[in-house]
Amino acid sequence: MAGYDVAQFVKPKQNDAFIEYFFTSKGSNLYCITPMFTQEIRIRNLKIGPTTKATVLGSNKTFLCKQSGNDCVIDLSHAKPGEIRQELFVLKLTGL
Repeated sequence: MAGYDVAQFVKPKQNDAFIEYFFTSKGSNLYCITPMFTQEIRIRNLKIGPTTKATVLGSNKTFLCKQSGNDCVIDLSHAKPGEIRQELFVLKLTGL
């Protein structure tokens, strides 16, 4: 047992590091586990392909992915209330 609460590491704190996302993969899919909703997800140092799509698990709605320098940016601002949980949810990126 590690003796710490992971939930404390995902809360943004001034002048302290925090965990923005957790990742796992299966095949060519990347899963981004996000601890809280934000209108934009920026995955640093991830190159995406022209066919990369992002969906929220449990939904069939596709969200815009774009390359911004070395980062992948996913725009969630068009999600309607209730389409995405305000707490923990998972983004699936396909076509990487």
